[in-house]
Amino acid sequence: MPPAIIKDREKALKDLFSSTEIVAAGRGPWGEEALDQLLGKAENRPYGKYVHYFSFPQEMRDLASSEMRTRIAARASVRGQLPDAVEKFVTMTGAYQPAYGVRRRLLEVLYGVRGWAEKECDFKVLLRIAAEKTDRGGKLRKILGSDKMALAKLKGLVLEVGKS
Repeated sequence: MPPAIIKDREKALKDLFSSTEIVAAGRGPWGEEALDQLLGKAENRPYGKYVHYFSFPQEMRDLASSEMRTRIAARASVRGQLPDAVEKFVTMTGAYQPAYGVRRRLLEVLYGVRGWAEKECDFKVLLRIAAEKTDRGGKLRKILGSDKMALAKLKGLVLEVGKS
């Protein structure tokens, strides 16, 4: 969620950690000690039990994640440059591929109205439509690409899809 949308830090963190845990990996000079210091701050202590440290091998700590995302998006090989579990995840999910941006945007829009979305939307169907090279696929991608009225237009498309 973009920072501008987060109005209540505590509510956002409670919502996040009510359904997930986070694995934080040491990067560059930042390691487990730095994470412990961050989580040791009074405002972060309640969430410390949900954050787990993952020790990156030293040879990977300076690897730039933005460089890896760029390489993956360009479909360049990253074989052997990521931990096996990360490489498997990226391969399985298509993370950082151009279509992944559409998936991320769809999640962002639906998150803003998750009560409605949980009842009215089939995420997999919308994702499949977004990947279509059809008029309705283009329409959905255009909706997701616009900042204004994306939600209202998306609701209209969901109703339209439900009828077909």
